[in-house]
Amino acid sequence: MRTISLALWAVLLPIVSGCQPNEIEPNESTTAAEVTNRIPIPLEVVSNIGITFEKAERGKLGRWLRVPGRLEVPHDRRWTVRAPALGRVHPRVRVGDVVEKGRVLAVLESPALLEERRKILIAANAVKNAEAEAQAAAARLTEAESLLTHAVEFESKCLQRRTRMVELLPTGSDSGSMLSSKELIDAEQTLVDARSRSLETAVLRDDLKKRSRRLRLEIDHARIELDQQLTSLSVLTGQSLEGLRSVVDGAPLWQTLSELELRAPSGGMVMAVAVSDGEHVPEATPIVSVSNASTLAFTGFLPESDLDRLSPGAFVRLESAGMGGKPVLTKLWDSPPTFDEASRTLRIRAWVANPSLGIPDGTSATAYVQVSESEKEEVLVPEACVVFDGLEAVVFRRDSADPDVAVRTPVELGERSAGLVEVLAGVLDGDEVVRDGVHQLKQTGLGKPPEGGHLHADGTWHEED
Repeated sequence: MRTISLALWAVLLPIVSGCQPNEIEPNESTTAAEVTNRIPIPLEVVSNIGITFEKAERGKLGRWLRVPGRLEVPHDRRWTVRAPALGRVHPRVRVGDVVEKGRVLAVLESPALLEERRKILIAANAVKNAEAEAQAAAARLTEAESLLTHAVEFESKCLQRRTRMVELLPTGSDSGSMLSSKELIDAEQTLVDARSRSLETAVLRDDLKKRSRRLRLEIDHARIELDQQLTSLSVLTGQSLEGLRSVVDGAPLWQTLSELELRAPSGGMVMAVAVSDGEHVPEATPIVSVSNASTLAFTGFLPESDLDRLSPGAFVRLESAGMGGKPVLTKLWDSPPTFDEASRTLRIRAWVANPSLGIPDGTSATAYVQVSESEKEEVLVPEACVVFDGLEAVVFRRDSADPDVAVRTPVELGERSAGLVEVLAGVLDGDEVVRDGVHQLKQTGLGKPPEGGHLHADGTWHEED
């Protein structure tokens, strides 16, 4: 503080040298010209002290509840990739890597992959065999249908022949008949044989129909078994069913896989790699942890007595070290707060955007939940911009006409809430006031007028008559 003050004094010495204590008192003709509330703050002073500015804004002062809590990645935005089977693992990423969805995080050499390929091969062959048998049965059924048609036609012709022969037989014992009983018997025998052949062909046709239906069921069963095995491999590898069926170099992809690729389930940052390269791991061993911290959730607790003061969707001002000193305005979750029976407190939550990933998971934060606001609008400035010199509230307002000058300005204050204060007089909407460095400017004593006079708007001081 002493070093900074000396630096400021060195810059301002030409202005205030006549006002230092223990020196020759200035005469009346020079006092009025030298006393002023305007303090030069050239670039070297701003840099030396670290002066920052805040803009005054006109608005209604909100009344807020202060809630301590933390910012964390929601559970539905955290993923732990585990080993799907026993094997040897080889990580492909490091902690801190930003990955996209589908990127290979690690590969696993596992005998389970060969076993799944074997099962799929058996199931695929079963489908082919069943389809071949069904195709052959369908061809035989077609032949049987054709043979049955011919047998029925032949039976019909035999019946017609036998009917005509019966019609030609004499009614008595006429020995001169053109037909003998022996010929009629032959016709009857031929008809019987034709009917027998038709019946056998029909039975054969029906058996072939049953076999075709059974083979279609076998095909369906074999295809379901194949789909089950492919689904099992899809779960094991993370590949889609369409991808496993796709043809690569003349063979389906599932038949060419030699290792399991463990891929990122979503985009995010690698938070942990739990294994070493070449390590043998059992099934379900955690391999890589990924978190998507682009959106964080604030979680805080309030006494249950504050329940009637809360409303879903209320405005929330969040402050945290990871926010660079600038508060973030958000809203409470629309759902009602959760009650914790063990601590008898209300758990409240709010979303916070973190696109640059600058806020680490688990960072402490303070939330100010708006429960009401003032009826009238006033000029609002951060409370940190106001200092008290005795009982007088003072801000250092940047001169809009000369940015290298700060004007020591007494102000009249109204209500305070959540780090903001109403300024009823002394500052206008849009004015810039000093925040960081305000105490150093106050300690110099510069800009404070002596008693027995008044300051004009241009910064000149005049004694009272």
